[in-house]
Order: sequence, then C-alpha cells, then structure tokens
Amino acid sequence: PLDLNSVLRDTTETLILSGILKRFKIEYNLHNSTNYIMGDRNLMEQVIRNLEINASHAMPDGGNLLLTTKLSADDKHLELIVRDTGMGIAEDIKSKIFQPFYTTKAEGQGTGLGLPIVKDIVEQHNGSVVIESKIGTGTAVTVSIPVANF
Repeated sequence: PLDLNSVLRDTTETLILSGILKRFKIEYNLHNSTNYIMGDRNLMEQVIRNLEINASHAMPDGGNLLLTTKLSADDKHLELIVRDTGMGIAEDIKSKIFQPFYTTKAEGQGTGLGLPIVKDIVEQHNGSVVIESKIGTGTAVTVSIPVANF
C-alpha cells in the first residue's frame, strides 16, 4: 500500500532540493483521505519525477506547477494531476509523445523515454494516463491508479 500524497511530497521535495524545481511556484491541492494505491514506491517516484521534470522543461523561464490528488468520480481510482503553465503540446504531436525515443527537445537534451516509461509504469499499476494541453497555456497530465482495497 502506498500513500500517494506522501510519495508526491517526498519526490517533489527532492527535486526542489536538487535545483530542478527551484524556479517554480509549486502549489499542492491534495485529497484529504486515507485512500491508498497498491504499488511500487520507487516506480511511482519515477512517474512523478519524469512528469515534474517534463513540466520544468516546458517552463524554461519559470512558472507554476500545481500538484493535485483526488478521487475519481466513481471513487475507484486515485488521480494524480501534474499541471504546468508551460508552452503546451501541439495537437499534431500528442499522438506521438508516448512513442519511445520521440522528443521535441534539442539534441542531447532528452531521450524521448520519459513519457513512455510513465505510461508503462502506470499500466503496470493497472492505471491510465491522460494528457490535456493547450499551446501557450500549459499541460495537465492525469495519472489514474485504482484505489487499494484492504
């Protein structure tokens, strides 16, 4: 069992201390519950790390990062939403971003493996990933993982 709020806070704090997220205003909107997910802490940290690093790359001059956890409408999934105020993702490339080695970053700046790894880990946890984005406004990535049943 994992407390997703705890994993999110710990991972984010590590990225702040390492300097990756130091230029950003970070806001938390965490679901106040005792809901847990079943999962591997290290893998969920990797999901959060990849999403937050991508958000930081989308906001090279700084910006806002909103980190949300909430129950799905049917109370069966815990959702993690990473929302940035970055440049956004163009419609014509949204279908490619989960393909291994696809990147919009300059040579040597990214491997194109972050989002495919996120998708793979989330699917290993019987979850899903949805991306909503608008050019010039930012991106929201929603990770949905089933709530643990004890």
